[in-house]
Amino acid sequence: MSYDFSKGVRGKFRNVKLTFECAPTEKVRFLNPIAREFVANILETDLYDCLITDESRLSDFVTDENEGFYKQRALEKYGIDLTGMEHDKLVEVLTRLTPR
Repeated sequence: MSYDFSKGVRGKFRNVKLTFECAPTEKVRFLNPIAREFVANILETDLYDCLITDESRLSDFVTDENEGFYKQRALEKYGIDLTGMEHDKLVEVLTRLTPR
């Protein structure tokens, strides 16, 4: 997907075509069933109401106010301790929850 911002951009980017690319989502799509459940139960949102890519991190959704809540819910629901995993990629967390 490309956007031409040349008419509204000043300075060294004038007349330059800028391209924005979204991070890949293949792993998240593969983990869709567990991702949908985790996002609903732990992050308390719908998977389709937010942008989650293979590069998304748990810390993208956790704030100082709700950090303890997420950790407690994950421990109760999945038996996984999220302590120290705040900066892990969400797909890594989801992979740990996937039955082998």
